[in-house]
Amino acid sequence: MRVWLDGQCLQTASKVRGIGRYVREFIQGISESTPDVELSISFNAAMPDQAIFARDFVRRWIAPENIHVWQGCVANGEVVERYTPERQLSELALAHHVACLRPDVAISTSVFEGEHDRAVPLMPNTIVDFPVASIFYDAIPFRFPEVYLPSQHARDSYSRRLAAFGKFDLNLCISDFSKAESIALSGNKRAINISAGVSQDIVHFSSLAAPNRRMAGQDFVLYVGALDWRKNIAGVIEAFQLLPPAEVATLRLAIVGDQDAGRLADATERWAASGLPADGFVNLGHVSDEELVSLYRAARLVVQPSLMEGFGLTALEAIYCGAPAIGSSTGAIPEIITNPRLRFDPKVPSEIAACMQLVLNDAPFRRTSSAEARVWAAQFTWKRTAETAIQALRDLGDKRTRKAARGLAGPRARSAVVAGQLEVAPEIVAGMLARAEPVQPAARRLIVDATTTIIEDHKTGIQRVVKKICENLEGDGGEAVIGYCDWDQQWYAPRREKKSSGLPPLDKRPSSKLDIRPDDCLVMLDSSWEFHTKGYSSLHSARLRGAEVISCVYDLVPLRSPAFCHPGMPPAFASWVTAALGYSSGFICISRAVADEMLALLTAIEFPRPMKVGYWRLGADFLPLGQATSPAHAPRHRPSFLMVGTIEPRKGYAVALDAFERLWAEGVDVELVIVGKPGWGNECLIDRLLKHKETGKRLHWESRVTDAELIDFYRRSDALVTSSFGEGFGLPVVEAGYFGKPIIASDLPVFREVTAGAGSAHFFAVGSSTELAEAVRRLAMTEGRGAPPPRNADWPSWRQSAADLKRVVLEDNWYQTYEPASPRPYPSIFDKGAIEMTHALPAADRSHIIELVEGPIPIDKGHTSRYIVRIANTSSRVWSSRGAKGEKLGIFIGAGLVDAKGRSTELEASRVTIPLVIIPGDAHYAAIEVPAAAHKSSRFLEIGLQQESVGWWDGALRLAL
Repeated sequence: MRVWLDGQCLQTASKVRGIGRYVREFIQGISESTPDVELSISFNAAMPDQAIFARDFVRRWIAPENIHVWQGCVANGEVVERYTPERQLSELALAHHVACLRPDVAISTSVFEGEHDRAVPLMPNTIVDFPVASIFYDAIPFRFPEVYLPSQHARDSYSRRLAAFGKFDLNLCISDFSKAESIALSGNKRAINISAGVSQDIVHFSSLAAPNRRMAGQDFVLYVGALDWRKNIAGVIEAFQLLPPAEVATLRLAIVGDQDAGRLADATERWAASGLPADGFVNLGHVSDEELVSLYRAARLVVQPSLMEGFGLTALEAIYCGAPAIGSSTGAIPEIITNPRLRFDPKVPSEIAACMQLVLNDAPFRRTSSAEARVWAAQFTWKRTAETAIQALRDLGDKRTRKAARGLAGPRARSAVVAGQLEVAPEIVAGMLARAEPVQPAARRLIVDATTTIIEDHKTGIQRVVKKICENLEGDGGEAVIGYCDWDQQWYAPRREKKSSGLPPLDKRPSSKLDIRPDDCLVMLDSSWEFHTKGYSSLHSARLRGAEVISCVYDLVPLRSPAFCHPGMPPAFASWVTAALGYSSGFICISRAVADEMLALLTAIEFPRPMKVGYWRLGADFLPLGQATSPAHAPRHRPSFLMVGTIEPRKGYAVALDAFERLWAEGVDVELVIVGKPGWGNECLIDRLLKHKETGKRLHWESRVTDAELIDFYRRSDALVTSSFGEGFGLPVVEAGYFGKPIIASDLPVFREVTAGAGSAHFFAVGSSTELAEAVRRLAMTEGRGAPPPRNADWPSWRQSAADLKRVVLEDNWYQTYEPASPRPYPSIFDKGAIEMTHALPAADRSHIIELVEGPIPIDKGHTSRYIVRIANTSSRVWSSRGAKGEKLGIFIGAGLVDAKGRSTELEASRVTIPLVIIPGDAHYAAIEVPAAAHKSSRFLEIGLQQESVGWWDGALRLAL
């Protein structure tokens, strides 16, 4: 049987309330208990962000191809706008959408959605030719209209929706009380009690004896739920006042739940005004299911004082976990708390207090009643609920004959009849209905972003990867498509001309337009961080439709080592990472080391959503050895050490040059050969290379070489040296390994990874010229010269690399899937975790070490001195320069000058921002720039950390000037 569900209650505020929890448990119950049922669900694209995270959430139970979107056209809730033609058209569009899907039965999961938001629930209609059921929870607003229906608009909206229950083919009710309400108010006797159950997470954690830490050693009464009027927290506070003074002095009221700030403030003020102890009211906020179970177990008792409930889920959970629970004698709670001695009139505080005292003071009764209640609670399972509901829906389908209609002709004809009755322009109606029809399934495609490289090929390392991967994917005869996104957020698949090589040119002909489909997998392979805002809407739209968006991470150097990047890169890269965390369904990295860094980042910031993280090995195509050219310069008569890579700060060339200068001064006769073009920010080093006394003797720099010449350098060298401060991959290491050369590398995880199949490898502490010199000395003395046979010839070619990339993203061959330690249902895509400072850090959370790496380095023609420092976060807290909600709590790296009298002056212009975060246990490289003139008037330079509105931290680095 095919069952469709309206998913909008998982997009609105209901998602964090009882209705949202009920629906997701209902979905899970059907998925796990009735395998012959095929579930499908649809979300409203008018609430796009909510649709994306709701789609991701339900994928664990509903197949991706059965998750759909349609789009309503209302701008606000019905209470505000009333029952407008736009809302009527939206109802028609949803009905048409469901009719085109043609399930065996449809379920309107929450008819009252859309009163205060853009939701438009499925209502009884003449468009579908199959049964439509509803879930009926309660009629609380009808019973308390003065509180919940304050305006005529609210009453009109509620009445219209309540009347709809009289027309559904079946009303699925959540309790006997709910069923009686449904029949009494709608007159529809087609109703059944499907009840509810204890969630699988509560069941799981109840089998674990995890202690509660936040309330350890305290006596407390626990309330779980919202704080709106009917929940009657005021009655509990009044009951606390009636307890004996000795009890009140030690007993606390602990509140759990996502609370409205205004209602929480009202409850707090009520407690204070009652003269109760100030520390007796404890708001715990949202807690994980694991902590909730531990709270149930630790509580002296759990109270559910509602004036009315359609079921009473928190009472059931508490009882299942072994907690003594008391509750109201109204609504459905007596169906859960069956012992009348544990129930009270919620309007009479003295009855609440008496019930509390009975449980608190009569230990034998508490143990006996709790044991009996737990036996009763065990029968409430979502398996039973699912099976009861599905059997009722099967019976419903058997009793109702489907009107034969093939394809979309039937729904379109019926929708046209209803559309003709609307006061809406025909062209608008036609467009709405066309967009409501589900996208037809198609073969899955791998769309590879090559936008930046297609616009302009700067021949960077990343663009080389893009070209190599795209060339090899295009030629594999598979489903790969090379994509380009223009400034209008439209994707194109440029066509390659015959006999052309490289990437296809720009091609924006209509025939090249690329519509992203639900089954597509979009891999953002190119360096899009500088232009990510250009394509954000298109990526957001792709995720909304159901496509995967996989972001490629080459390294995290701009976040972890901004000192070694162009000043504009770290903030741009941080902005890209922040955006990508919102729209990406996964990250693919170019090495396991980068994947580990990405996972460490997600864990440290407590990223709130699951995230797939994978990696694949880049390719390396080597020219045949026989193509080597003649020697690049004269034959060498001493051990020769080769360095390959762009001359830029993070490559650590200054570290290597310092090491070789030490060796030459000690009489060690070795040669250093550097192959690499000039890059950014190393003018001082380049000047040093050009003017060095060993240049042309034992120091050689080749800025431009061909591939064949590079092979010569590899063959003629005795070892490769790489002294980088940070890398995402390390192609020279792989290439040297192919030629069987020993490798001396800074001790980075990625170098340990890529040298695994190479010849001998030697590692030294990052940034240590002393350790590097010693490693070169040992190798020069023990290894000798001459290249052994290739040892790393099994490294993948670019064709194999492209195939590996496809296997990861299309076959879900992921390295790990990050899961939040304390998951929250439906976290917003705008929630990126703990990347902002929310409060002033105490001393224990400021622990750090600052070390000088290099400096002073003259820049700007000698007018400025740059100091590179290494900052290790040895605390357990994440640090960020961002303050939450505009508060001045950001953490910065700053500098100050100290004069001869010990007076300090802050250099505000030298303050450095943390691009994103510094996570615990990580090292961060920052560059401080100081005016050279400041050296003349000061004795010391101090570099340290400060938090806005708090001040400078202890432990600053002091350097003599």
